[in-house]
Amino acid sequence: GTEIAFVLDGSGSIEQEDFERAKEFIHNVMRNVWTTCLSCKFAVVQYGRHIRTELSLNENDERLKALHKVKNIKQIHAITKTASALFYVLTDIFVPQSGSKENTKKLIILLSDGQMAGDNRTLTEVLNMPQMKGIVRYAIGVGPEVLNKTQAVKEMTEIAGSEDQFFGVCSYAALDNILSSLEKTIIKIGGMEIRKEITFVLDGSGSIEQEDFEQAKDFIINVMKNVWTTCLSCRFAVVQYGKEIRTELSLNESNDNLRALDKVKSIKQLTSITRTASALYHVLTEVFVPQSGSKENAKKIIIVLSDGQMGGDNRTLTEVLNMPQMEGIVRYAIGIGPEVLDKSQARKEMTEIAGSEERFIKVTNYADLKDILHSLEQNI
Repeated sequence: GTEIAFVLDGSGSIEQEDFERAKEFIHNVMRNVWTTCLSCKFAVVQYGRHIRTELSLNENDERLKALHKVKNIKQIHAITKTASALFYVLTDIFVPQSGSKENTKKLIILLSDGQMAGDNRTLTEVLNMPQMKGIVRYAIGVGPEVLNKTQAVKEMTEIAGSEDQFFGVCSYAALDNILSSLEKTIIKIGGMEIRKEITFVLDGSGSIEQEDFEQAKDFIINVMKNVWTTCLSCRFAVVQYGKEIRTELSLNESNDNLRALDKVKSIKQLTSITRTASALYHVLTEVFVPQSGSKENAKKIIIVLSDGQMGGDNRTLTEVLNMPQMEGIVRYAIGIGPEVLDKSQARKEMTEIAGSEERFIKVTNYADLKDILHSLEQNI
């Protein structure tokens, strides 16, 4: 994993509008890094008249809440105790009781608009503490009070540890210009997370009661919502099959989480026949393809939800499951109710779809789908 502590100057020389821009910058770095680095954890420390943890490493599990906390930071004002703020990161942030792990890579990113003042600690003293060993540091100096003053430039270079890790930015509005290069640096240090693409194949045939169909949709929504709290690079698609086969949500539409969840909520049941093999064929030819937003090196998962055996399909499971495009795709089959569980042909089909007994998940009715929620999420 990688632990990144932002050290945010909240001193009195910073205009409120600029302080908001600094927060926005931190928010954007976190959000963007999380799309590719699942194991990255962030902390934010603000310094002014006192020094305060605004977000701890422990508070990263719920990402939307963490981003919200950053948005709500209130400026402290007063003096610029930069050395003390760095000391605080070593004694209060990168410690086990705040959620720090011993063997993780650690980064400090300091944002400031001027040189130190009113600090009873020195940079030399703090930067030479044994706890600082191995921590990668970046300093972002913003505006003329840093860039045009040799003492401030000297301090920022000392904090960064090298010229290359000191970013000079002419104003808070220009922070966006360094966003991409800073994110790339963090991700390079933290390592990439493998993108995952998950397609739900939803039986919408006539044998399913409307109430049960709604429960199936709720189940899909809950899986998506819960998985997204820990995997921002997970992309979802939903294919429904009945009288026709329809992409209800494409991987491309998965970028906007709230809109994607809304689309799933609005799915209307197709009714009619159970063309499971053709639905799987549709996933391979219409969903897991570049023009629908699929990436070649992504890990791919198919999850079929059905209440009965196939009927009226001109394709066979054997034919579709042996297509070259199916290679490497992990499949789960969720069989719901007596029409699957009590019929040997239906059970045989579901096991074949899943590729193994372990990935064939049996549920007595649609209301019980919530009981398998946690274990399915863990597997994704």
